Amino acid sequence: MEIGRENSSINVNDLNDVHNIHVYFEVSFKGVNPDQFTWLADSPPELFEHQSIGFEKLWKIQNENIHVIAELGINHCDNVKKHPDLGVRIIDKNGEPVDFTKYSQIFKERVLKYANLNREANEFQEFGEIDRERARLVIETYSKKTGVTKKKCLPSEFYHTNPS
Repeated sequence: MEIGRENSSINVNDLNDVHNIHVYFEVSFKGVNPDQFTWLADSPPELFEHQSIGFEKLWKIQNENIHVIAELGINHCDNVKKHPDLGVRIIDKNGEPVDFTKYSQIFKERVLKYANLNREANEFQEFGEIDRERARLVIETYSKKTGVTKKKCLPSEFYHTNPS
């Protein structure tokens, strides 16, 4: 996001001096518009614009050694590490699944104009440093076998809580 700031101290053109190695930038977007970003990243909406502008700057300096990928960092996840019978959906403030096709104009102009949006294929994981309270706000966990859905429930808690 620093790269997208108007007064950034980072000059992406310096990357043109990179030779003999390949550098990959995976820009992981938390949503496709400022509202989703604010909700999912718990960050001010203007930072969404910074990451979109930063992506465009990186995209424009690509060469045979510099590679840039647009990735949706938060998405519906069909697989949960350690719980293969469970899945996770990302939900909005009202508990409804987030619509990741509601692209903002800046996202269309500065990201989708240049690249396809890859969707993370990684399994949902609860790392040790996960902010459990924040994660509970933005997900619902469901059983693939029974269809039972629990909002604001981490996969590790699924079998120990009542459905909501």
